[in-house]
Amino acid sequence: MEAYIKKEKSNWWVALVLVVISSLIALIPTSLYGGLFYLTGVVKFNLVDTYTNQLLQSTGEVVQIFSIWLGVKYACRYILKKYQLPNRKKVIVLGTLYIFISMVLNFLSGIFIARSQISSLLIFTYIVGDVLACVVFYYSARQYLLEVDVD
Repeated sequence: MEAYIKKEKSNWWVALVLVVISSLIALIPTSLYGGLFYLTGVVKFNLVDTYTNQLLQSTGEVVQIFSIWLGVKYACRYILKKYQLPNRKKVIVLGTLYIFISMVLNFLSGIFIARSQISSLLIFTYIVGDVLACVVFYYSARQYLLEVDVD
């Protein structure tokens, strides 16, 4: 059997692959969580400040953070198999920057769409969840890309 040759790609490309794969993997449980409550009629996406909405949003952020960890773990395995990584730290930093920018854009678009209908408490929950998600992304990528034996 022929040995697999790893591809040489730039750091920004590998970081982009890391973000896209981990985001796609993270999208599945997060969407299932949100869709479950919408389809069952528990919440009708009314963004007024209610205890139920706050509780659902908070647990949704926990699901998002867990999903990002799971996505990063899978993406790192894929990247280590497919790509040569001469500068792993740069890939991790670029990936974290990409995920941070995407979360800021997502947050701003959500604020723009909801306008005055969203409460300050929900905004705070979004911000805390997104910051924690970026931290989990960084440390998970660091764990799975830096602290592995290279074959």
